[in-house]
Amino acid sequence: MATTNLGMTKPAVGADSDTWGGELNADLDLIDAFAGKLMPGAEVSVASAAVTDIGAAASTAVAITGTTTITSFGTVANCIRFVRFTGALTLTHNASSLILLGGANHATAAGDTAIYRSDGSGNWREVAYSSAAYIPSAHTGTGSFVHASNASMNGTTLNSVSLTSPSITSGASLGSGSLSISGGGGIQISGGGNAGITIFGGGNSGLNISNAGASIEGYIHSGNGFTCAGFGYNGSYSSIGCGSDGSFTISSGPVGPIFCRAGGGSSGVDLVVGATSWSSSSDERQKTDLVPIANAIAKIATLRAVTGRYITDTVEKSRPFLIAQDVQKVLPGAVSVSENSNGGTAAPSGMLNLAYTDVIPLLVAGIKELAAAHAALEIRTAGLEPIELPS
Repeated sequence: MATTNLGMTKPAVGADSDTWGGELNADLDLIDAFAGKLMPGAEVSVASAAVTDIGAAASTAVAITGTTTITSFGTVANCIRFVRFTGALTLTHNASSLILLGGANHATAAGDTAIYRSDGSGNWREVAYSSAAYIPSAHTGTGSFVHASNASMNGTTLNSVSLTSPSITSGASLGSGSLSISGGGGIQISGGGNAGITIFGGGNSGLNISNAGASIEGYIHSGNGFTCAGFGYNGSYSSIGCGSDGSFTISSGPVGPIFCRAGGGSSGVDLVVGATSWSSSSDERQKTDLVPIANAIAKIATLRAVTGRYITDTVEKSRPFLIAQDVQKVLPGAVSVSENSNGGTAAPSGMLNLAYTDVIPLLVAGIKELAAAHAALEIRTAGLEPIELPS
């Protein structure tokens, strides 16, 4: 008499099985049954169902067909199965009887493979799972890489080599290092919700966008486009709303002002809470090499004070202007060269910008010259006696 799986010859025993031969046969049957659960064989197909009994399959290699959601693999104890899925279906996680990797339901795709093992009570555990789209040699796939909810990445770099189409569905955390994306595209965040990017913590900056030499174009769409709060400073600073006509509105928090700085130092303007106009730093303690503006009246006389319109204005529009080229000749510090479309500084032949408020010191100097001339004229005429003409 031989065993079923291993073909071991068992000794014949009499009617009384309680002999050494009977005990040996029982042990051989146990070994044979266990080997039958582990021995490879031709792959057999099992149709997907709520209870897909892979333990009852006559081979360790099982192909699960169909698309029906699976909630159980049966209750066969101490069994191992190498499974191949032929279609898309859902595996339902159960913390006791069907324990899946990640502790969550997941979907299959045609060609996906997995290993499942049952314990002494017939509870199944997912030991390994491999997507058919995964290419081990390239560490990438033809489809999107989906990062599990609430998972973390430490010092991970996502680029065209490691992940071709990274997609983080929810709850991803970059614990240390940095997130580096090389090539074009950068980071695109789409969809609803309250925020696209949320940055917590201190350091020197919460969000730093920079690019050497190339153009950076920024867009803030609708609602509360950008909010910066905290980071060691009082108050909040937020840009609220982008109109359909391209207008951009900035509003400050209840405590902090809005300030715009270019190039650092004392340059720039502030809008103090409660103020109705912008102000610049003008404390004498922050200035040096002060020289009075000379010949202000003569310089003012060269400026054209005109009305007109921009080329892009409608014909009905009329604006008051000074001409930047005129001001540049007598007060060059009030004129700057606009930046070109590539983000760099244009050639001297580029368009000129005029800081109108920077012309005010020239006008004040001109008023002082007029006042001095008027005072001198009063002195000269003060001693003249009135002339009486003959009647």
